[in-house]
Amino acid sequence: MVTRCPQVLGIDEHFFTRRSGYATTLCDLSHHKIYDVVLGRSELSLEAYFQKLEGKAEVRVVCMDLAANYRALVHFPNARIVADRFHVIRLINHHFLACWRDIDGVGAKNRGLLSLMRRHRLRADQQPRLAAYLAAHPVLDAIYRFKQRLCYLLLKKHRTRKQCQQLVPRFLRAVYQLRQADLAQLVQLGQTLSAWSEEIVSMWRLPVTTESPKASTTKWSSSIARPRLPQLPKLQTASQRVMFLEISSGSGLAPIVGVEPIRRDPGRLRVPARASALPVTL
Repeated sequence: MVTRCPQVLGIDEHFFTRRSGYATTLCDLSHHKIYDVVLGRSELSLEAYFQKLEGKAEVRVVCMDLAANYRALVHFPNARIVADRFHVIRLINHHFLACWRDIDGVGAKNRGLLSLMRRHRLRADQQPRLAAYLAAHPVLDAIYRFKQRLCYLLLKKHRTRKQCQQLVPRFLRAVYQLRQADLAQLVQLGQTLSAWSEEIVSMWRLPVTTESPKASTTKWSSSIARPRLPQLPKLQTASQRVMFLEISSGSGLAPIVGVEPIRRDPGRLRVPARASALPVTL
């Protein structure tokens, strides 16, 4: 017999069987346990289940991937929806790899380079190879480093309310720049991040994920502040649609490996290409 809903609920989809297709898994993230498994993942197949779900008023946090069907089903009166960090980072990497294939289809098929692009940490002997490849492709180099900075920003955890308020404008500027790009994959990524902006920035306060059994949300679940999301101005002329990536670090460039550098003097990276619009410092 299924008990009442947990206070911190995780929702994710998994492939069940060939005959049954996908199933939706609901997890109790506070106690690291499976709460229930329901066949189906569409809004139509899950609507009746969520309507009959008991204890919805007791739920405080719902962690999910960026699936519109799940968000449409979660009508819990006292719950805050938080994006699953694992799926957000995976989505960013997915669009980056697709953008890479559009820019250099031959290089994107190289398994060695693909492995280096996906790694968060590189050995000393691996770094020169990736650096040399990116130096030969300045457009991809700028997009890769921008992607790394965006991931660093979204991987931050355990931030206070005041710290989150300082991070929100940086995230929105990055999203705005993606939406103004001339590359379809970057535009699509920016639109998705914009549609889920409130759920994504909530990750900084609530370090929960449906992929990790070590979620701990006791001290954050009752003290989440809805962040203010300021509106950014739209570009007025076509001349403003110029790629201009400003990335701050000690050398003016984001690192190749997955370690965020210490900020010193801001540098500026200009790349004549087909993407983005306004300066952004991540």
